[in-house]
Amino acid sequence: MRTSIKAILLLALANFFVACSSDDDNRTIDPEPTPDPGSEVVELTGEVTEDTTLEAATEYILAGPLTVKDGVTLTIEAGTTIEAKSGRTDVFLAVERGAKLMAKGTAAAPIRFTSDAASPEAGDWGGIVLAGKAPSNKGTDVESEVAGVLYGGTDAADNSGELSYVIAEYTGAKINNEQEFNGISFFGVGSGTVVNNIVVNNGADDGIEFFGGTVNVTNVYCSNIADDMFDWTEGYQGTITNAFGVRNNGFDMATEDPRGIEGDSNSNDPTAAPISTPTLNNVTILNLNQTVALKAGAEIRRGTDATINNILFAAYREASFENRIDTKDDNGDGAVTLTEAYSQGNVGADKDGSTIEGTITEIGDGIVISDNNTVEGKAGVGADLAAFDWANPTFVVTQTDGVVVEEPELQGTITEDTKLVSTVEYSLAGPLTVKEGATLTIEAGTTIKAVSGRTDVFLAVERGAKLIAVGTAAAPIRFTSDATSPAAGDWGGIVLAGKAPSNKGTDVESEVAGVLYGGTDAADNSGELSYVIA
Repeated sequence: MRTSIKAILLLALANFFVACSSDDDNRTIDPEPTPDPGSEVVELTGEVTEDTTLEAATEYILAGPLTVKDGVTLTIEAGTTIEAKSGRTDVFLAVERGAKLMAKGTAAAPIRFTSDAASPEAGDWGGIVLAGKAPSNKGTDVESEVAGVLYGGTDAADNSGELSYVIAEYTGAKINNEQEFNGISFFGVGSGTVVNNIVVNNGADDGIEFFGGTVNVTNVYCSNIADDMFDWTEGYQGTITNAFGVRNNGFDMATEDPRGIEGDSNSNDPTAAPISTPTLNNVTILNLNQTVALKAGAEIRRGTDATINNILFAAYREASFENRIDTKDDNGDGAVTLTEAYSQGNVGADKDGSTIEGTITEIGDGIVISDNNTVEGKAGVGADLAAFDWANPTFVVTQTDGVVVEEPELQGTITEDTKLVSTVEYSLAGPLTVKEGATLTIEAGTTIKAVSGRTDVFLAVERGAKLIAVGTAAAPIRFTSDATSPAAGDWGGIVLAGKAPSNKGTDVESEVAGVLYGGTDAADNSGELSYVIA
């Protein structure tokens, strides 16, 4: 039952919950009369003009545009749910430059923005819009394409508040072909803003988009996004760490060119300062949808530079990408560095100085390399999905579903510290040697399938290197054969070499794998093997 706000709340909320007949712009939906002793529902709309707190014990309906004005802080308690009126394009939360949104949920009590529809769907309402004073290459007083707030400035460290453990669902209302809401839009938001543990589910446009600014984001999860999961433009210069994007089978809403990542600098002037120069660390783009192909796993264009470390693109069965990574663009190529990248699709790189690392990377139909571009390194394993356990990720894929991810192939040499994670199934396709000074860590529960019928398939750890393979009784680490009917002798095995004494000498070559062993250090440490099955 909707009811009027009790007096104690009115003191804090009167400025935007009480109708003002003399100000048509400060729109407020009056609550229905006849209060009921049960839980009350408060409708939110209009302007927040003084510091205000929304409490977890109260039910809220976002009934129209709600704008936090310059100089004001809106605080939302952990565990609060805000249901947005569905079917309208003017339902959104906007935070002006100089205002703050303090939305600090917890893993146990996240803050949720969702639709009030009985059968909610993507596009039911707008989304969350934050504006700040950090630089944009569009200028210092730019009007946002939605919500009509100004953004941009010269304060790279500007602070728009905090978003932690926040879920935004069923966003992306479309005003017209030029104006569409994203799940969360960051317009010129500065690095003083704290953003971590963010989830956007079921969005009709982009999941997360950065329009300039310097804000850093950690642990961001986007599922079932009709357009781009992660998007930047207008000189964005922040860092995104641990990003997971997935399109589930059955989510068929899509724009003409849905992507995992879309990166721009400026479509009208690719050389406009500042150039977009984001850094992305630990990213997974996953397509489970067997009827909607992603246009690109990542399209990097229009003058943007980018550094992307540890990125995994994967598709299941009939699900696909037209391109996994596309950095070729006639409208201003940027210099792109990809390290620890794994993909089984096309990769295009154009600008002199672009770097793509990944000797274990399968790139299927080919890679286009020109000028001074290079390809080297090792394969990536992507994002840490366990970071999103609090949000109950919306997809489950098991062997019994008859759905198997394309397996990253392991072979060659590991020359720097590397981690294999349990959320990826690996194929050991040849000799894999951990070189002196490097550590290979394998998470509990990881399975590595060795290509059968070959004598050169093994894992070797040199003297001075380490293998940290720490499983558990519940989640052992398993090395096995990939054969349909496996048999003894399908593959080599695991070879560890150390510096402890041998009566053969101090520099002896192993009879298999060709590594040296022996020395004088009886306490030498080659790592740990616990709960390992071979």
